[in-house]
Amino acid sequence: MAAAGWYDDGSGRQRWWDGNQWTEHYSDQATPQVSNGTVSTDLLAEGVADPVPEKMKMKWYKRWWVWAIAVVLLIGVIGNLASGTSSDQISDGDDVTTSAPEKTEVVEKVPTEPEEPPAADASSPPTADDVIAAFQEFIDERAASGVMIAQAVSSVQFENGEVLVTFDPAANGVSPDVMGDLNPFDNMAEFIGTPMAFTNEEGKWLRQSVTSVRTQMADGTDLGSLTTAEIFRMGTGMEWSEGM
Repeated sequence: MAAAGWYDDGSGRQRWWDGNQWTEHYSDQATPQVSNGTVSTDLLAEGVADPVPEKMKMKWYKRWWVWAIAVVLLIGVIGNLASGTSSDQISDGDDVTTSAPEKTEVVEKVPTEPEEPPAADASSPPTADDVIAAFQEFIDERAASGVMIAQAVSSVQFENGEVLVTFDPAANGVSPDVMGDLNPFDNMAEFIGTPMAFTNEEGKWLRQSVTSVRTQMADGTDLGSLTTAEIFRMGTGMEWSEGM
């Protein structure tokens, strides 16, 4: 055991060692003294002294840096838990749309010309109204194109297989003399019978119901007539038979 003397007790101050234990006596000297060639480390070796005084021994959990590390770790754990909870809520709940909403394109509707009516169904004979509409449409088209004899038509009728077309030039603003001079037809039925004079679908369809075409002036003057077979021969050069 170290001999009695002044030794550094670990606090930086010189304290008296009586040979058995530390006393309450301290030296005013700041520099540790050597007694018999042995310093306070000899006391440590013999297990009778601790270089760090008891009052300087702080528990590890009381040190500030321990708490700083603990706080940082705690914040990280809380952040991970919060992130995991949010992910679980999204996956367990309703679907969440993360993509940007699709842009709705507004397209202005451009008006287009009316489509032509579908071709007539040749399997069903036309009614009286169908026949009148077909001939009236032909006459209106020619009148709109400036054909004077078409502009002079006042009515279209259909009865018992006969199409009857009446001309009244004066009522329609056409001079009878001018109409006579410009009319290239000796028989006006040649002009009026045009819709059923060919082998197209409309002609075939109309021929199922029409047997003849007759034309007259408003005063009853006859302007000519033709049968369906005559009109077909005029337009195609062929003889007509049922079904054609």
